[in-house]
Formats: sequence, structure tokens, C-alpha cells
Amino acid sequence: MIRLFRTLFLTGLGASLLCFGQPGCGSPGACVNPVSVDNITGTWTDTTNATWSLTSSGTSVSGSVSVPNPGCPTVTWTVSGSITVPLQSDSVQGSTSFTWNASSPNPSGTCGGFTPFTSASLAGTVQNNGNDKASGTFTSPGGSFATTATKSPTDAVMSETTNFVGFGTGTGYLTVGQFRQVLNSSSGSTNIFNGRQVSETTGTGTAFDHCWFPGSTVPKFVTVQGSTWNVGYYSTLDNYWVDDYIGWNTFQVDYYRNHLTPSSFPCDAQIPQVMNIATNGTSGSTTQYTSDTITSTIDTTTVTVSRAGVAALTSYP
Repeated sequence: MIRLFRTLFLTGLGASLLCFGQPGCGSPGACVNPVSVDNITGTWTDTTNATWSLTSSGTSVSGSVSVPNPGCPTVTWTVSGSITVPLQSDSVQGSTSFTWNASSPNPSGTCGGFTPFTSASLAGTVQNNGNDKASGTFTSPGGSFATTATKSPTDAVMSETTNFVGFGTGTGYLTVGQFRQVLNSSSGSTNIFNGRQVSETTGTGTAFDHCWFPGSTVPKFVTVQGSTWNVGYYSTLDNYWVDDYIGWNTFQVDYYRNHLTPSSFPCDAQIPQVMNIATNGTSGSTTQYTSDTITSTIDTTTVTVSRAGVAALTSYP
């Protein structure tokens, strides 16, 4: 959010830092998510009411699929298959292709007029952002048809860990803190959230900007910008979203030091931040997974920034 804040950056300085290699993601609104799903572990139900219970490891998929047969035992097939994750391209929405092969039905005998097919397959693609919607074609000896599958429950974020990376370098950035987050899952999976999309909104807690004064050329900051991040954008950082930049830039720190009386320091600002994660594929739906507070404090020779209780101080100038 460079928030306190991203919009604090001078025009021309903020764009590359805000997007941080993700075109369109430094500002509110829609953002292309080039990160494809690389773990489809979970329970998927298709339009025929078949339940696919799958485990994903690398490009391999294993598990089972069960189909109810009213008045008869549920039939379960063994599943094997694979996923294919394409190369990432900033301007292309990520999408993972899959093939799930069902074989060895149990029981295999006819019951209620239904004879389990010996083998079948479902092939298609999984949408990112929510990582919970798939579409494709089901094929069996009886023919083929289009179908969709929904993952339920969608993987929930159990917690978010905030890590301070450092302060910026170069003109304008020396007082801006860089924070990197990792999403933690209940399963302990280190890549289950890759391909998900997270975004921020302003919370309902206390917000203030005690450095601002009437007539200030630096705007008052009491809301977040509403930025979006793609989890796993940097492939070596699974379940991470990168990065949240917090703090007034150096030009604005200088402005307040030059226009406020010495007794005004330290002055600070605080914004409640709500973090949301996408659900229901690329529909735009989100659900809140955590909330925190971001702050920045200007003193006569130092600047302090914090996110979710993780604080850092730097001397400036």
C-alpha cells in the first residue's frame, strides 16, 4: 500500500515501486494475475455431483472420485493425473491445465441399472485468483460433455506473517519501509495459496494523521489505497505476496520538518487495514482473512514505520 502511503510518492517515482514488477497492481481496481495455480489439493465437486478428493504434489495428482448411486452403494474410482503450469507472463491471466483419470471402480458390478464405467477422465483448466473453479470436459465410454467443478471449502488463510525487508534506497525512498507477507495454511502447505489474489480495504478502527495541517501540500492520509497483490508472483517465494510499502517519502518528511514547529514532533499517522483474499475463481468475490494497523512516525532525526505490529526505525537524514 504505499500508503502512508503509496499516494505519497511523487509522480514518476511511485509507479515502478508501487507495481514492483506487476503491471496494474499498484492501484485500486482490476489487476491481471499471471500466477497460475500449482497445487490443486482439495475436494472438488462437479456438475454431475461427483466428488473428486485430490492430492497434488508437483505436477502429479492422485486421489479418488466418488459418485452416488441412489439405492446402491456409492461407487469410488482411483484417480491419477497431472497438472501443467504454464510459464508466467505479466500481461496474461494465469491458468493451469489438468487431466484427472479415473479407473478401477469399486464396487464394479451393476446396481440399480447402473454399471460403473471402467475408466473415465476429466480434463480442463483451473482459474486462479480464487483457485477454486475448474472447467473442462468429462469423457467416458458413454461419451463426453462439458462440466465445471468447484473446490469446497476454499483454502482458508489461518494467519499472515509480516516480515520487514528494509527501507528504500535512492531519491525519495529512504523513509519508506518495505514489508513482505506470507500466508499460512492449516495444512502447512507452502504453495497452496500461489495464484490467489489479495487486496486491502480500510478498516473500521481508529485512523488519524497528526502530521497534517490545514493548507498542507501533503494530503491527509486516513485511508488505504486499495491495492492488490498476486500471491506467489515471485516463484521462489511460495505463499508470499510482495510487497507492502509504508511511510511518507523523504520529500514529504522534509516538508513536514520544514513547516511544523519543533514541538510538533514526533507526529504520526495510523490507518486500520483489512486484508481480503479472492474466492470463486476470477469472479471478483473476496473474503476477509485478517486485519491490522499500519503507522508511520516522523521525529526530528528519525522515521518509524510499522505494519501488523512489526516496526522499524531509520535515521534520516
